[in-house]
Amino acid sequence: MELKKVVLATMGVAMSVCIANAQQWKTHTYGLYSYPLTGNTSNVVIGTTPSSSTSNYKLYVNGNTRVQGNFSAVGTDNYFENGLEIYGTNQQSRTSLWIHKNDATSGMRIGSCGYNNFTDLTIDASKMNFNGAYGAKFMELTSSVVKIFHDLEVSGTIKCFDELKVVEVSADQIKAKEINVEMNNAADYVFDENYNLRSLSDVESYVKENKHLPGVPSAAEMAENGMNMAQMSNLLLEKVEELTLHMIELEKENKELKNRVEMLEK
Repeated sequence: MELKKVVLATMGVAMSVCIANAQQWKTHTYGLYSYPLTGNTSNVVIGTTPSSSTSNYKLYVNGNTRVQGNFSAVGTDNYFENGLEIYGTNQQSRTSLWIHKNDATSGMRIGSCGYNNFTDLTIDASKMNFNGAYGAKFMELTSSVVKIFHDLEVSGTIKCFDELKVVEVSADQIKAKEINVEMNNAADYVFDENYNLRSLSDVESYVKENKHLPGVPSAAEMAENGMNMAQMSNLLLEKVEELTLHMIELEKENKELKNRVEMLEK
């Protein structure tokens, strides 16, 4: 009997020591928390046996997990750390994913609303890049410009609005109030004294043979290859200036003929 009492007393002391050293859950005004808060003793592991692989996580869950309501994953005070927020549903079946920095003014938000059959994507950032493998840049977005570094395929219409200009781009046409085309070598060279101005008889012979003006691509060439706007504008200007020179010469000849007629009539 005495031995039994000693054994029971020893077991009681051991259990008391284990309980004293074990992690405890304490209540607080704002919720339930584990104590002590140092080391791995405050970690919570669900669905598996705690091990070194779970020791770096305050909460480790192995298995399906469901969170109903707001879920907030907040980064550290480090400027480059991000937070993660997943909003729960409400009466309109809205769901959203919000990734942002701690100031909540930049990041990415993805939202949807099944009730109204409406989805959207909002990206809050001063600059965003879309990169491919090995850092190849495909697109760059900033607050004032969109840069596309590879081919762009558009199905439908692109509309760009600002205070004064409206541009519409579709598969077969571009509509704009103003288009500024850079021209590095405008056709004023026609007025140079050394310019080789074709006579109208030469132009007539060329047109009869080729069915288009000299220096201007044929209709078949333009249908196959298209036409650069700056190049076409300059060619048209060149032909207008050539016609102007011919008109000046014709006017001089006309005045000379009128003077001769007037002299003969006297």
